[in-house]
Amino acid sequence: MKYRNVIFTAFYLLLQMERGLAQDLDPRAYVWVPVGISILGLGYGYTYGGVLTDPTIPVKDVNATIHTTSLGAAHVFSMFHKTAQISANLPWNWATVTGSVQEAAQRITRNGFGDMRIRYSILLSGGPAANPVEIAKTPQRT
Repeated sequence: MKYRNVIFTAFYLLLQMERGLAQDLDPRAYVWVPVGISILGLGYGYTYGGVLTDPTIPVKDVNATIHTTSLGAAHVFSMFHKTAQISANLPWNWATVTGSVQEAAQRITRNGFGDMRIRYSILLSGGPAANPVEIAKTPQRT
C-alpha cells in the first residue's frame, strides 16, 4: 500500500512540474514584517547584447540596449490575525535596437510601461500579526 502511495505522489508531482516552471519566486517575499510598515522602492536595470532571431526572416546582427526603471510600494497589515502584505511594482522601459534588415542598417528606439506586478501574500504559518516590539521580543531560531 505504501509503495502505491509513493508512486501516486511522484506521478502527481511530475504533473505539477510545468506549473512550477512558470512561478516567479522573489527572495524574502514571505518574511515576517511588522504590521503597519509601508515600503517604497526604486530600481534600475540595464541589459544589452545580441538578440536571437528566426533565421528565415531577413534580419541579421540584431543588438539591443534596454534600460528599466521601476517604482514599487508595499504595505503590511493584519488579516485573520496573520501577517499579510500587498505590493505593486510598475516598470518603465526604454530600448534601442540596431540591426540590418535586408542588408540595410536600421536603428529603432521605443519606450513605455512594462507589465505591472501586483502581489498579495499572507503568512499562514509562523507569522502572527505583530508590531515591531512584539517581533523584537520573539526568541530567534536558526
